[in-house]
Amino acid sequence: AFGATIAIGVTVVAGAVLAPRGVRVESYREAATMLLPVFGRWGLPLFLFSLGIASFGAAIEVSLSAAYEIAQSFGWNWGKSQKPASEARFTLSYILILAIAAIPVLLGIDPMKMTIFTMAIACLELPFLTFPMLILMNDRAYLESHTNHRVANAVTMGIVCVAFLLAIVAIPLQIAGG
Repeated sequence: AFGATIAIGVTVVAGAVLAPRGVRVESYREAATMLLPVFGRWGLPLFLFSLGIASFGAAIEVSLSAAYEIAQSFGWNWGKSQKPASEARFTLSYILILAIAAIPVLLGIDPMKMTIFTMAIACLELPFLTFPMLILMNDRAYLESHTNHRVANAVTMGIVCVAFLLAIVAIPLQIAGG
């Protein structure tokens, strides 16, 4: 909730400040110029530094998460308390995931367009991931008195339906170049 609130706040403030000036940010190159009025010549280095940290952090987080999923699925050794030599398959999967993730960048694919497209794909798969969990969260035999309430189920279903509908609209638009 905190991250979402911050993201909404940044979006609203950016819209309130940039829209009246006729500024439309459609690429990272244009986004870098947003900091120039406030920070002057330091705006571009600050933007690049912030983008680099955010991108590096996301790459590490997603790669580690995927490597943990692979290791858990195959029953491999994994964990921060183990040495890389004792968890070589985990370490190799982590490195391969990072290398595979670099391919779109090396091919020159626009990172902003790819991000938007992958977000739409994530919304499309949301029902397939959420519905089994929703069934589990309502199983009294498994969770006894800790099952979901009707309001939680309704809110979850509403969010999933809206996200799914947005994905159905967004994916063809992205493919068509819109």
